[in-house]
Amino acid sequence: MIIDAHTHLFHQYVTQQGLSTDVFVAGLRQAGIDKALVFGLEQSFFGPSQAADDWIADHANRYPGLLYPVCTVHPREGVTALNEMQRCARHLGMVALKLHPWLQAFSVVEGQVAPLLHKAGELGWPVIFHDGTPPYSTPLQVAYAASLAPETAIILGHAGLSDFPEEALAAAKRYPNIYLCLCGVPLMWMRRFIREVGVERIVFGSDDPTGGTESLYYYKMKYEALPLDLQAQQAVFFGNIQRLVPKLAGGG
Repeated sequence: MIIDAHTHLFHQYVTQQGLSTDVFVAGLRQAGIDKALVFGLEQSFFGPSQAADDWIADHANRYPGLLYPVCTVHPREGVTALNEMQRCARHLGMVALKLHPWLQAFSVVEGQVAPLLHKAGELGWPVIFHDGTPPYSTPLQVAYAASLAPETAIILGHAGLSDFPEEALAAAKRYPNIYLCLCGVPLMWMRRFIREVGVERIVFGSDDPTGGTESLYYYKMKYEALPLDLQAQQAVFFGNIQRLVPKLAGGG
């Protein structure tokens, strides 16, 4: 079993360039991915939240048991954002919250961020943050957000990328509610995360289709190259994310 905790369905690809959801799904299946959390991209991060969430849910829910839609809101929507999260959980079957401070152009120190994180915890959702890119998305900035809501699981979506893995390591050591998705991290740092943070807070993710379907195979090989026994591999590839998103343990 492999669950990809970091994929995107690109609105422009589906609507303009012919990369249908069927093609996206076929790529996942061919690479041996059994289930995936799916986020939006350009529509989710640049457009009205409700329309973007409806679009992601509509496409993901055509593949129950395979695609699990993830909500995105903008903190500056305030109460509207909180209500949207509730709607996404209750009516759209969404299972997590994705925030992208860099593309959405907000700082985690803004007062509207903490209520979203508390709401996610109330809903039983992890919050997946884009990280690894300044000015708004360095790992220690996200770590500050994690400190505001210790009851909520916070996933660093890139564990610092190539430039900030040391910050990601410091963040995970400091806050036990931080988890690491290692897509974009050099293999030497992946090994260090395993040694110093432990496998119980590592999840598999590919950022598919960024980099093309080939990236799925690339990241699978990188994870498989880690010094993990069978039990640890199972935790990283599916067990940990199932613990954070219990719906992933079911069939739909």
